[in-house]
Amino acid sequence: MARPNKQGLDYFSFDVDFFENEKIEAISGEFGTKGEIIAIRLLCAIYRKGYFIVWSEMLKMKLLKNVKGISKDLLEAVVLRLVKWEFFNENLFNSANVLTSQSIQMRFKEATKRRKIVDYSQYWLLEKVNININPQAPEVNVNINPQSKVKESKVKKSKEIGKKEFLPTPPKNKNLDFKNLNIEQRAQDFKKEIWEEVKDTEWANDKAELRKFWEHWSEHGKRDRKMRYEKEKSFCIKKRLRTWFDNAEKWNTNGTYKNTNIYTYTQVCDAVTSKSKTFDDFEKYKKKDGIWYWKLKTHDL
Repeated sequence: MARPNKQGLDYFSFDVDFFENEKIEAISGEFGTKGEIIAIRLLCAIYRKGYFIVWSEMLKMKLLKNVKGISKDLLEAVVLRLVKWEFFNENLFNSANVLTSQSIQMRFKEATKRRKIVDYSQYWLLEKVNININPQAPEVNVNINPQSKVKESKVKKSKEIGKKEFLPTPPKNKNLDFKNLNIEQRAQDFKKEIWEEVKDTEWANDKAELRKFWEHWSEHGKRDRKMRYEKEKSFCIKKRLRTWFDNAEKWNTNGTYKNTNIYTYTQVCDAVTSKSKTFDDFEKYKKKDGIWYWKLKTHDL
């Protein structure tokens, strides 16, 4: 009897700059090495199944068993932070409790490109894929399942990854010669792109907030090849501006929500981490612009 087709991976590519990723650095800064271990464990669990996994009670219990010295509250706080920092797709997490992302799916697609049959039917975030089902093919992906560990293909893949990491992501203006522009020139071009988006809108009147937006997304270190916005997998200026100005209306200058009874993911996690509250004390309040807000549960007397 032939083996059934395998959807998951036996191994997956792991970037050497994983711990320098700004999202992982944020997790490490808040939760230490336990946060990093949880992130890696989640990636392993996802790729073992395929390109997504459901954030279920069973998965939580497995992680609590395998990662020593963590609590359920800490585990859930780390996952919420990973969702907030867009390490995982927020919309799928909120709507279906699913952990996945575009970058995870890109790696999965690359790893399984030689398979004859791959199921992309659930929670797929990338472009539509034509699933190649060959009626003459055997039931198992021959020479592909488990994954082929041919040395030559590994060398070719490592060269391609190295090339991608060395060359920065080009700016949104495709007419610019990215390699011949320094980062300060690109920052000024980015400012012009922002103005082109807002010049005919009410946002154009708020020069101070526009400058904050530009300074935030054009930020870079002395040794950085890319600005903050260039490090994003995708960046739509109009959508980011809408979120920015919506948040400016929602938040006070000291960083607190104007309605003191409403909490963001960050505030919920802070309360849980400080042990002043638990996750059971909160309930989802409402979703706006793709972001969930929470409120304290009311208890009957």
